[in-house]
Amino acid sequence: ENGNELAQLVISETDDITRGYVGCTKNAAGLALIAEINKALAPLHDEPKYNEVMLKWLPNELKAQLNSHLR
Repeated sequence: ENGNELAQLVISETDDITRGYVGCTKNAAGLALIAEINKALAPLHDEPKYNEVMLKWLPNELKAQLNSHLR
């Protein structure tokens, strides 16, 4: 193997769709950064390019499931 393979495993205890999160140090600077990231990402959720990027890395069998969730 070349080390560039991506594996996905199902975790049975989770919901079908699980969001990713950004984490920072829990201090004033970290909280301010998270607020900026949230503000920057919010308008992107309705953009077709955002959905395209979110779907890009998924295996084909999972794309339909996430695509319906993004709409």
